[in-house]
Amino acid sequence: MEYANALVSLANTHFYAGNLDTSDSLNTAALAILRQRRGDLHPLVADVMINLGAGQFERGNYAEAETFNRGALSRIRAWYGDDHPVTASALTVLGRSLVFQDRRQAADSALREALAILERVHGPVHPRVASALNELGILALGEDRADDAEAYFRRNRDIYRSLHGGRHWLTGIAESNIG
Repeated sequence: MEYANALVSLANTHFYAGNLDTSDSLNTAALAILRQRRGDLHPLVADVMINLGAGQFERGNYAEAETFNRGALSRIRAWYGDDHPVTASALTVLGRSLVFQDRRQAADSALREALAILERVHGPVHPRVASALNELGILALGEDRADDAEAYFRRNRDIYRSLHGGRHWLTGIAESNIG
């Protein structure tokens, strides 16, 4: 298990350095170990599946990302239940992959479910709430619902501003989205 955890950590380092093939290779090796040691339905398996989905998303392979994200979500729901923040985070990631496939109704459903869970668990001001709002804003913008997009982006910005202040990079991105 220590080796699998080290592989996942190294895979994450490679992912953020832009070495997606190396990251995928390390995650795939870790996935095999985790499935063998913990079983296919363990949440650590789901975590690695989300990592593999992120690699596909970064490559623009949104359908492949969705496949990994759906697999992870089913395992997370089974482990944590429907109303858990980890479930909401998996829904947000799935929603993002659906937005980029122009599967708007499915994306909207996943993102709204995620937002509802996150607001119940964390309240209205939390970074994960802001993340779900950002994705809903991107979705609304893609549907030419500029007023809705602006409202989501403003709320996103207000959360980041209250958490980080006006000079934080996340606040700056949120301001840019409003623009």
